[in-house]
Amino acid sequence: MPRLGEADLERVRGIPLFDGLEPEWLRSLIGDAWAIAFEAPTLLFSQGDPADGFFVVLAGRVRLFVLTADGRESVLEFIDPGQSFAEAAMFGSGLLPVNADVEAGTRLVRIPAQPILAGIKADAALARKMLDSLARRQRRLIGRIGTLKLQSPGQRLAAALLALSTVDFGATTVHLGMTKAGLASQIGITPESLSRAMARLRGIGVSCRGHDVSIADVSVLRRYCEDQGPEA
Repeated sequence: MPRLGEADLERVRGIPLFDGLEPEWLRSLIGDAWAIAFEAPTLLFSQGDPADGFFVVLAGRVRLFVLTADGRESVLEFIDPGQSFAEAAMFGSGLLPVNADVEAGTRLVRIPAQPILAGIKADAALARKMLDSLARRQRRLIGRIGTLKLQSPGQRLAAALLALSTVDFGATTVHLGMTKAGLASQIGITPESLSRAMARLRGIGVSCRGHDVSIADVSVLRRYCEDQGPEA
């Protein structure tokens, strides 16, 4: 496997887990890391596989998903460039709790578990820092799940669109970057509910053509998202 170039190393240094580490510590922890490129969509790992390392996305996108009782895929999260995944399982049960696949053109860094675990065993300060980083991510995920439970399908869709927007007010157009079925799964609703939610948002100036969604006024959409009323 090809070793990491300087640009790839910089991307790895930027993940929260390694934030603030001394360069010599980082080199010792990721010395055996390598880059992987995928020319076609590929299943990266399956639920229950050994968590003997974790990954950093350099390019492309990774999808984390589980299978429901009736065999359908439910998307938990999309991992974009600069983000890492699978480290919590490496520190925890040692087994991967979800499935992951990659889109064509994705490049990843795989960082083996053994140097990380050895470093933590040797340095208590390093262990505390990494655990603090994982705890912060866990709190963000729990908060996201809690918010989803309180929001209507329309509010969930509005929140997803706001997350894609690069402006805080006025008109804009956002690109979904996924199928509508994928978006529905990501925000925890059915495709049918997504269609109804999109129809409701048309009343406040949101329209969709293909993967592009036009928003007449971002601030209006934000107020809708924050509305606690039963019709939101």
